[in-house]
Amino acid sequence: MSYTSLPRLARTLTHGILLCCVLMGGPTAGANDALPAGGGKWKLFQSQHFELHSQAAERTSRELLRKLELIRAFYRETVPLREREMRAVSVYCFARTKDLRAYQQAGSDSNAIGYILTFPDRGVMALPDDRGSEVALQVIQAQYIVHLCTLSGNDVPAWLCWGMGFLFSTLDVRGEKMVFGTPDSYRKSMVAQKQDFSCARLFLFSGSIRSEQSDIDVFHAQAWLLLHYLFIGQKDIPRERVIAFLQAVCDRPVVRDAAELQRRQVTYEALLGVSFAELDRQVELYRRRGKFESQRLPLPKVAAVDSFTVRSLSREEIGLRLAELDLRTRQSGQAKLMLLSAADAKPPSARALEVLGAAEAVESNPASARDYWREAIEAGSDNPAISHQLGLLETQQILAQFDLYFRLPPARAERLRSLLVSSIDRMPGQASAYQALAWVEAFAPQPSTKNINLIQSVFLQLDQRAFTLAALAFARYRLGDPAGAEEMLDLIDREEERSEMQQLARELRLHMKKHPVVPSASSNAAER
Repeated sequence: MSYTSLPRLARTLTHGILLCCVLMGGPTAGANDALPAGGGKWKLFQSQHFELHSQAAERTSRELLRKLELIRAFYRETVPLREREMRAVSVYCFARTKDLRAYQQAGSDSNAIGYILTFPDRGVMALPDDRGSEVALQVIQAQYIVHLCTLSGNDVPAWLCWGMGFLFSTLDVRGEKMVFGTPDSYRKSMVAQKQDFSCARLFLFSGSIRSEQSDIDVFHAQAWLLLHYLFIGQKDIPRERVIAFLQAVCDRPVVRDAAELQRRQVTYEALLGVSFAELDRQVELYRRRGKFESQRLPLPKVAAVDSFTVRSLSREEIGLRLAELDLRTRQSGQAKLMLLSAADAKPPSARALEVLGAAEAVESNPASARDYWREAIEAGSDNPAISHQLGLLETQQILAQFDLYFRLPPARAERLRSLLVSSIDRMPGQASAYQALAWVEAFAPQPSTKNINLIQSVFLQLDQRAFTLAALAFARYRLGDPAGAEEMLDLIDREEERSEMQQLARELRLHMKKHPVVPSASSNAAER
């Protein structure tokens, strides 16, 4: 039985159960018409980084896409942090606000005029045309920047994401200039409240569900204040130092306690070239003065508005795209039934399989997500997020049953290499795929010196360096380079404080001692 047979059998059962449930609720004919806005006319516009499903006029749609590309390009140029993941964004522009609100998540603001949500396979943005898509875009601009910021690390802290979101929330295009940094009135009023600025307090704020809304608002305002000072208000810290500091923040897990912050403070101060105490003093003076200026900067270069492709969407196509949105936001049974039917069609819909996998991942069902995404790849998916997520899930499956005697079957090792190297080729600045590839090489029938050298070339950019060192040490040992393996384990001993990492290093040493290898002349192909 092939590895895709079981999920298809499970899908058949699910399909039947869902069909019974939907039939009990009423007739299923004209499923498109049952979806809000499913009976309307839609066009699909495509730019470099966005796909736009739109009921708006063509000129309005093209201008909306251009504004999105400008916002993205300006953010990336102003804050050139490494992109750890590539995630496309699907945009829906509804003719009526009423239809948009029919696709809102339960518990969300019933008066919202737009939103952006992030899923494992892509981001999703929705806004209405009847209130002016430009107005709606400005409302959700902060959320979009938060989405971009989260892609710069595996655990980007909330202060950085929301600080960036509000810093760029008022970004505006005026002629041939971008106006950057204009303070919104609410953030300005919150900053004016008497609460002295403190880096430590900002970095340690948890924003838990027990936090008062007023505390969260002050937290957001102070995050905005720090970033406004670093990017616009000060002239003494070079921009390169600011970016290096922010990159270091993104590359490490969120600070959980004062002891951890104290350990990192030395690094952060060295990168900024200023102590936290002095930074606190300068930002507090900036807050008290209350003179927050904006900048007028040149427009970034993006594709011409007339270069975006456009085509009409058939009723079947827009039905599936709206079903996709319905499943993501409301977990609709009817929407899932439509996507399951598309996944079981001949040929199967790769897009439907991607979405079904993402829905399973959100529900914390990694095995089902893995099965759907395997089939999506087989069906021709070229979504880089899918190869990335699938490679990570498959590697996690290996590590969940950690055994130094385990070896990957040759075909599986090659499939994992293909997924992870493809992900790296599409997004070289990431960390996760390199780290996963290190463990694939550790357990492959024959470790690849080419891939080991690739991982080592970006080692300092990785956020799980000790765990990756352990994998590289084991791969070197298996290549006949016990001395190189020992060097890497020594690095873990010197630089890693976590007891579980030290225990892993001891287990590897014990295994290497029990099963010594003869040093190989070919081991020099892997650089130290």
